[in-house]
Amino acid sequence: MSLHDVGAAPDDGAAPDVAFASAASARSYAFEAVTAGGSRSCAIADDGTIACWGYSSYGQADAPAGDHIAVTTGGGHICAIATNSTVSCWGNNHAGQADAPAG
Repeated sequence: MSLHDVGAAPDDGAAPDVAFASAASARSYAFEAVTAGGSRSCAIADDGTIACWGYSSYGQADAPAGDHIAVTTGGGHICAIATNSTVSCWGNNHAGQADAPAG
C-alpha cells in the first residue's frame, strides 16, 4: 500500500498532501491511534511520531516532530498532546484555534 492509498483526494481533485513528523518517513509504521475529520487524517505511530495525510491547505499535514500520546483533528486544524504533557496545534488559525496555551 502506498501512502496515497490511505488518504482520499480532496473534493477539488488535488492529490492529498502527506507529511510525517519523523525523518524516517520511508519505513513501515505500526500505528497506535488514528483520528480523521475535515478532509484529513492523522495517526500516532508506535514510536510516538505523528503522521498526517489528506487536504493540507493550511499546513495540516505538517505535524510537529517529537513523541506524542494523543492527536485529534478539527475542522481546519489539528492538536496533539506530547509525552511531556504540552499541547501543540497546527493548521488553520483564523480564530486562534491553533494557539495552544502554554503548559
